[in-house]
Amino acid sequence: MRHKTFPHKIFLPARFFPMPLLASVFLAFFLIPQPAAGLTAGPTPPPNAGAANTTGAADTANAALPVIFHMLEQKYVLVPAAMAALGFAPAPDIFDGYEKTLTTSAVTLIFAVTENRCLKNDYIFTLPDGDWRRIGGQLYVEAKKLAEITGHSFSLTGDDLTATPRAYATHEWLSLYPPLIAHGAGGIDAIACTNTLEALVANYNQGHRVFELDLYLTSDHNLVAAHDPIRTTAEKWQATKIRERYTPMTIDDILDQMLINRDMFFVTDTKSYDLPEEKLLEQFSLIRDKALARDPSLLERIIPQIYNESMYGQIARIHAWPSVIYTLYATNSPPKSVLAFVAGKEDIKAVTMPPERAKPAFVQQLNDSGKVVYIHTINTLEEVRAAAAAGVRGFYTDFLLPGIYVPGTANLLPPSGAAATASATAATISSVQ
Repeated sequence: MRHKTFPHKIFLPARFFPMPLLASVFLAFFLIPQPAAGLTAGPTPPPNAGAANTTGAADTANAALPVIFHMLEQKYVLVPAAMAALGFAPAPDIFDGYEKTLTTSAVTLIFAVTENRCLKNDYIFTLPDGDWRRIGGQLYVEAKKLAEITGHSFSLTGDDLTATPRAYATHEWLSLYPPLIAHGAGGIDAIACTNTLEALVANYNQGHRVFELDLYLTSDHNLVAAHDPIRTTAEKWQATKIRERYTPMTIDDILDQMLINRDMFFVTDTKSYDLPEEKLLEQFSLIRDKALARDPSLLERIIPQIYNESMYGQIARIHAWPSVIYTLYATNSPPKSVLAFVAGKEDIKAVTMPPERAKPAFVQQLNDSGKVVYIHTINTLEEVRAAAAAGVRGFYTDFLLPGIYVPGTANLLPPSGAAATASATAATISSVQ
């Protein structure tokens, strides 16, 4: 998306500038890191906001802004222009706040720079002093940080600011993030597998980016996140809190959270191993259709799990899913059959299984065939160490947090934007020797 930043460039002859002002322009060019981008006016700050919100860098005289803005073209992006390019509007009565309506929900972004954080609904991103600048009352954020928060990169051509959504290569989720999948949206309040919005948000804020969610069809042919079968309508399901405090999710809610966070991946657990084929096809048709109605690129971040060989062909009739996981918990296929089935299938890059099936020889054979082996569900460092020694490279978990080093792999750390503020008692993976 493009946003016009200034109708034209402004260059004034030197005689219009007294020497002290020219000196301030010269110093600003060399002392302020170079922002990129749009030049539209931002929201009107409250009284003294310029003084209260210049933690990142000193404010620069408004008189010099036209010249300075066109010299700052490298590192920082003007937030109001970036938000306009993304279709956000200023949020009423919220300083440095913006809002946008999605298909069935809304997103509010608040750049709380004095608190060194950005809030995206309930998602929290750190915003250190070096990642933002306020120049002439206008807020700039470092380009990489803004890309992390919004899921878009920004480029400037002339006076046009363009926002480009992030795209992912096939199987990039396996190498981009820590080798952890948050099982059932991840644990919350020491409770596992709630599949709820609060669990999803809490674990995203702790650094998780890949989430496995259990899915069941409702009596009115919708799809909801639940660990056990549902015998009611989606509306009634949504009206009842999980454990009297957590918010249940439908497939619509899950996809909306993925739109809000373009670095979030969704692993399906549709429990389709004992469903009639027409029900399985209905599940994946709903996922496909609802994703297409929002943004076709969502399908690049949806990773189906298949439970048997026949399911592989069945879901392929619905969509050519770029990345598929073969999970072995519902099949008795011996290692030889599993190896033969996954051989040559480039879309099946990951194979997951219970720990008791992860025998060293089997794991090694899968590794040698180019597959990545995950096991589930792992919640202690001791289990991680033992499995890593056998060649396992990924873990479904309820309570372990990102920041893991597994011998033989890269040192994979959580995305820097996550507010990784786990308490001392949280089960955090810091090293596996």
